[in-house]
Amino acid sequence: KAAIESGVIFFVTGNAVEIFGKRITGDGVISDEKKDIPALGIFDFESVRYMNRPRPNSQYIGKFEDMIMLGHRSQFSFSYGDFRENFIDIDTGIGMNPDTKKEGLHVNNFFATYSLGPYLILNPHFTKYLLRLMGLGDRLEYEDEIVEAYNYRLKELRSTLK
Repeated sequence: KAAIESGVIFFVTGNAVEIFGKRITGDGVISDEKKDIPALGIFDFESVRYMNRPRPNSQYIGKFEDMIMLGHRSQFSFSYGDFRENFIDIDTGIGMNPDTKKEGLHVNNFFATYSLGPYLILNPHFTKYLLRLMGLGDRLEYEDEIVEAYNYRLKELRSTLK
């Protein structure tokens, strides 16, 4: 928590975001009991694993500041709680759970998302943002090609996601 408050840069992806909430609860499928796993309690949310359901796979289009963000995920769990300090506002797709359009967490230089990789390649504008934040400039190798792929993917997702 002190590192987040002091501005240390974090980029957390996949279900690693869950450890920053209050707890992770199982649905009793892996063991006979619905075991609660204590988490760090830095943010006000809880995660629930649904191992008895098919793994939800989804994609989204959203916004962080003035950047259009793309993401995909494959997960057994969702998070529920207070997402006022969210990372991405989802336009198309789901957020931290099917009932919210809030995705991830963003406080100071802490960025967390349920999205999977290659997240930075999928979002070159955000990658440049992170590089500037780290004081590394914002030059990307093969930037023209990466941005072209991003624009192609955005166009495809806009035509297929409803």
